[in-house]
Order: sequence, then structure tokens, then C-alpha cells
Amino acid sequence: MEVFKTTTHEPHTALIAQYISRGLNTRPFRDSVDGFFIRLAIQYNFSPHFSMKYNLGVNWRRLDLDHFYIYSVSLRFHFSESWIIYFEAFVSFWDKRKPRHILNGGASYLINDRIKLDAYYGRKINEFYPTHFISIGGSCMFQTREASYN
Repeated sequence: MEVFKTTTHEPHTALIAQYISRGLNTRPFRDSVDGFFIRLAIQYNFSPHFSMKYNLGVNWRRLDLDHFYIYSVSLRFHFSESWIIYFEAFVSFWDKRKPRHILNGGASYLINDRIKLDAYYGRKINEFYPTHFISIGGSCMFQTREASYN
């Protein structure tokens, strides 16, 4: 759920909250409890066809369990009103643990200004298992005023 999004000035920012269901994850990613995350997403549009997006956030499995922080940066190529191709570097880190680095790339299809489908492939670049992953998903923006999902 997107809590807010600016549209009047560059860069565009959004505060994103997401619930994570343990039952929808494949076994290597499955956890014993559900979780949630909060992220600040910032996007800067260099041109109508090229943008950069970065995220800062924190993920919890439960409030009384360990949380971890994330940072990501992605380059996004907007091929049309509906299609976006992106490449992302992603880092997650905990207190007193080695950070996890991931590189991934994917495509997003905007059904309309509020509904997006995406698919991506990624590779972890340190020793955590599994080293490769594929993900498909969808998202919907809930907002009280007109805005674009890009």
C-alpha cells in the first residue's frame, strides 16, 4: 500500500508498506511467520524514457524478531507508456551479520496508472543460498488523488 507520493517536484517519493505472507513463498524463502516492510522509494526521471529509483527500508518478520535494513538502486528504461525494463543492485543487512548483495533485472507492465505486473530474475553475489531466483508479482496503488504509477 502506498501511503503517500509526491508529484509536484522531482524527484518523486513514496512511502510503501507491504505485508508478506509466508504461505506464498517457495521453500528456500519461506519463514515460520508472516512479516511486513516499510520503504521510502525515490525516483528521479532523467527523461521520459530513462529514470533511476532507489529504496531505503526496514523489514520485520515480527516486531519481536530480528529486523533487517535494505537499500537498492535501479536504472529503469521506459520503452512505452506500459513497458519498463530495469536493472537493480540490492543490499540487505542486519546488525553483526554479513550483508547480502543481489543483482537482478526484470520487466514491468503497467495495466493502467494503478495496477502493475512484473517479473524478474536475480542472482545473489555472495554465498547465501539459493544463488539464483525468479519472481513474478503484481501490485496495486491505493491513493485518494490522481497520480501515475511510473
